[in-house]
Amino acid sequence: MEKAQSTSRPEATLGFAAKFVLKLFGLTLLFSIIPLLFVNLPLGMLLINFGKISILLIPLANLLAVFLSGALAAKLIFAWGVGDFEFSITKVSAEQPSN
Repeated sequence: MEKAQSTSRPEATLGFAAKFVLKLFGLTLLFSIIPLLFVNLPLGMLLINFGKISILLIPLANLLAVFLSGALAAKLIFAWGVGDFEFSITKVSAEQPSN
């Protein structure tokens, strides 16, 4: 008989997910304040004479700034972990042992 490999993997709980989402939202908000200031003010002043093109470019630049801030926040959360849990990505071999 084969021995079944038992690995103890902690499962994510609702509290863990809530901490992750709150931390991601907070860090994204924190990191996006400065880029939004540096996006809106200079871009608004630069495109003030162009009219309707500024209406299209400013929200697009704001979305890009928030997306990049969220990516930075997610990268830091994955590096730091949440609470007592750390994230680790491991490669699992798909090969089955032959009998």
